[in-house]
Amino acid sequence: MTRVPTSVQDLLNFCNEHGTIWQAAPTTIGLTAAQVTAFKAVAGDATTAVSAQQAAKDAAKASTTTANKRVLMLRQSVAGMIRSITTFAAAQGDPAAVYAAAQIPPPRPLGPASPPASPPTSRRPSTTRGTSPSGGGA
Repeated sequence: MTRVPTSVQDLLNFCNEHGTIWQAAPTTIGLTAAQVTAFKAVAGDATTAVSAQQAAKDAAKASTTTANKRVLMLRQSVAGMIRSITTFAAAQGDPAAVYAAAQIPPPRPLGPASPPASPPTSRRPSTTRGTSPSGGGA
């Protein structure tokens, strides 16, 4: 069994608990009051820093979620705007002028449709399980 925990949270808990225990009678365990006071300050600083780190991680996750939601809303909004411009341009005598004024490229012209794909062919030999294609047994 290790004397000092390896995980950060367990280490913080251990040090904060033992700082209080050791402060009660430091000289009976070979420490001085100054050592224990300094130790408790370091443990407190580490606890504060880890708490701040976790708060920053939580804030970053929340900010990322909010940013992703807002970007999705923006994409939906711009798609609606482009659809409106495209619909308007299609009803005009000079659609290219509308696209030029909007400073967006016109839609690509539709090309000829591709021929349908051929259905896959089966290349499996017609044999029964346990026999070879040459007709021999297993």
